[in-house]
Amino acid sequence: MAINWNWWKGALRFLFIESPREHIVCLFVNIIVFGHIWVTPFTKVEESFNLQACHDILYHGWNLDKYDHHQFPGVVPRTFLGPLVVSIFVWPLKFFLFLTKTGTQKAVRFYVGNRIIHGISHFGDAVGGFGAPPSRFYRLKRWMMLIYVSQFHLHFYASRTLPNIFALAIVFHAFIAYAKGNTQKFVMISAVAILIFRAELAVLCGLMLIYHLLEEDTENRLRLTFLYGISAVAVCVPVSVVIDSIFWRRLVWPELEVFYFNAVLNKSGEWGVMPFTWYFYSALPRIFMTSLPFLFLYPSISRRTEMYKYFVPALAFIFLYSGLPHKELRFIIYTIPLLNYCLAAVFSTIWMRRHENLKWKLGCYAMILSLLTNFALTCGLTYVSSHNYPGGDALTQLHEIEDPSSLVKVHMDVTSCQTGVSRFLEANPSWVYDKTENLTNQELIDEFTHLIILKDDFNRPRNLLLRESFRVIAEARGIDALKDIFPVRISPTNSAILVVKRKFI
Repeated sequence: MAINWNWWKGALRFLFIESPREHIVCLFVNIIVFGHIWVTPFTKVEESFNLQACHDILYHGWNLDKYDHHQFPGVVPRTFLGPLVVSIFVWPLKFFLFLTKTGTQKAVRFYVGNRIIHGISHFGDAVGGFGAPPSRFYRLKRWMMLIYVSQFHLHFYASRTLPNIFALAIVFHAFIAYAKGNTQKFVMISAVAILIFRAELAVLCGLMLIYHLLEEDTENRLRLTFLYGISAVAVCVPVSVVIDSIFWRRLVWPELEVFYFNAVLNKSGEWGVMPFTWYFYSALPRIFMTSLPFLFLYPSISRRTEMYKYFVPALAFIFLYSGLPHKELRFIIYTIPLLNYCLAAVFSTIWMRRHENLKWKLGCYAMILSLLTNFALTCGLTYVSSHNYPGGDALTQLHEIEDPSSLVKVHMDVTSCQTGVSRFLEANPSWVYDKTENLTNQELIDEFTHLIILKDDFNRPRNLLLRESFRVIAEARGIDALKDIFPVRISPTNSAILVVKRKFI
C-alpha cells in the first residue's frame, strides 16, 4: 500500500510549523495546573463545602443524613448544583478505575481544573486564536497562554473547589460570547453564574453588558437582553431553589442568602477588614508580579473601543468591589482573563515593534525578563504552598503509621481541618474520625486514641493533662519546614501539627 506522504506532510506542518508554540504552551498550561494537584493535593477551609459535598454525593448518594453540611453548615448556605455536576462526571472514573478516596479527591480537582483550562483556551481562541476575527495584535492567544504559564495564582486556584472557581468556569463562556458579540449566550450564561454561584458577578457582567449594548445594534441587543434575561431567571432560580432545598432540607435560594449576608448586612468584615485600596496595592501586584507595569501601558496602545471592552470593566469591577470590607484575591479572579488579554496585547505590540528603535528593543528585553522572573517566582510560590497543608499531611502520616486493622478513634482540631483535612482523607472505614469542636481535655482523653492537634495548642500550660496522657508519634511541620531553607521565620506562629497517641490504650 502506497504511503500518503502529503497527509504526513500536512500533519507535520500543522503540529510543528503552523502552530507549534500554541500546542506546546497549551500542553504546558495543562501540566502546570495538574502539577499543582500533585504537589498540593490537600485543600483549605474555603474549599471545604464544595469538596465535602462532592464526597457526600459520591459516597453517600441520597442518604442525606450522613452529609457533612448538616453538622457543619457554615455561616451561609451554598448551592449543591456545582458539586452535583462535578460528581456526575467524576463518578464513572471512581467506579470504573476503582479509585481510592484520595484518588477520587484528585479526580474531582482534575475535573474542575480541566474546566478552567478549557475556558482559558477557548477564550483565547475567541479573542485572538484560530477562527477569531482578525486582530491587530500578532499571535494574541500565544501571548495569553505564555502569560498564564508565568502566573501563579490562577494555576493555584484552577483546581480548587471554590464557589468562585465554579463561577469562573461558567463565566469564561460568557466572556467568549461577549467577545463574539453573541447577546443571547452572554446574557444567559452570565445569569447562570450570577443567580446560582456568585451574585457579585452582576457587577462585572453588568459593566460589560453596558458596553455590549452601546457597541452596536443597541435596540435589538436590549430586546434580546430582556428576553433571555427573564428566561434565565425563570429557569435558574427555580432549579436552584428546588435542588438546594432538597439537600438543605429547608426552602432556600443559597445565593440570595449569601448576597443578603455580604451586601445588605455587610457582615463579610467579620472575616477581616482590609483598606479600600487593598486589591490595587496587594492583590494585583501578586497576580501579575513583575508584568504589572506593562498592563497599564494598554491604554496607550489600544483603541478607545478596545479599552472600554475589556480593560475598563475589569478595573471598574475591582474598584466597586473594593467597597466591601473583607477582601481576598479570589474575589476578583474573574478579572484575570480580561486583564491578561490586555497584557497580551501589550506584549504582542512590543514584540512586533522590537526592530523599530532602541526603546522598543529594550522594552522587548524587559518583557522577556519579566516573563522569566514571573515563572521563577511561580515555581518558588508553588514550593512554599506545598508546605501549607499540615493538617492533610498529619492525617496522611497517621494512616501510614498505624496498622489499618487497629482500633483508632482520632479527633482532628479546628486548625487541622482548616489546613488539609477533608472527608476524602478518611480512608479507613473501620476507624472513627471526629471533628467536634470545644471538647474538654478529659473528653479528648476518654473518647479518643489519637489526636491531630496544633503544636502550639498541645504545648500550652492549660493542656498539661493532654501531654501527660498522649505522646507524639508524628509531626507535620507545615510552613515551619521552610525554616531549614530560609533563615527568616516565615510565620509569627507555629504552623506545625502533631499526631499524638494515647499512652495507655
